[in-house]
Amino acid sequence: MYLGKQKSGFTLIELLVVIAIIGILASVVLSSLNDARALARDSVRRAELRQVQIALEYYYQKYGTYRVVNSGWNGGGNGWFGYEDGGAYTVAVSRVLYNEGFLSEPLVDAPFNSSATQPEYMMYLCDGGSNYSISSTLERPTTDDITHIQATCNGVGSNGTYTRYGKNYAIERP
Repeated sequence: MYLGKQKSGFTLIELLVVIAIIGILASVVLSSLNDARALARDSVRRAELRQVQIALEYYYQKYGTYRVVNSGWNGGGNGWFGYEDGGAYTVAVSRVLYNEGFLSEPLVDAPFNSSATQPEYMMYLCDGGSNYSISSTLERPTTDDITHIQATCNGVGSNGTYTRYGKNYAIERP
């Protein structure tokens, strides 16, 4: 009868099972973290658009219109909100609001915008400048967000901010 020393430790199968479990847990945590980050970025977008809305209300009180004169697309006071290209967008709408003291920075656009050439925030005027909507693209829009933008002042048909530009969130004149 052999009374030798017994070996202790884990078998290869046991180690693989533990590694698989850790991998599954890590992927669940990372997935939840990515969702939380997307929701946080959406919250920043919503808050920024509320600040823009306040600036537009101040502008309206001063000038009686939401059309921010000599800014935006071809100087019409609307279009991409914080975009300047020296051509059709000579001066950004946000820059004029900044120069008037209504915004804290001259070029306002989504801080998480991954596209260097395509701005995200868009302003659309209706009713001769007495109504507007400011739109953005959320990463996690709700059904209500999507339904709401389709009913706002945002252009129609192929020029709508929802249909043409893929915006899924908008705020409008209070």
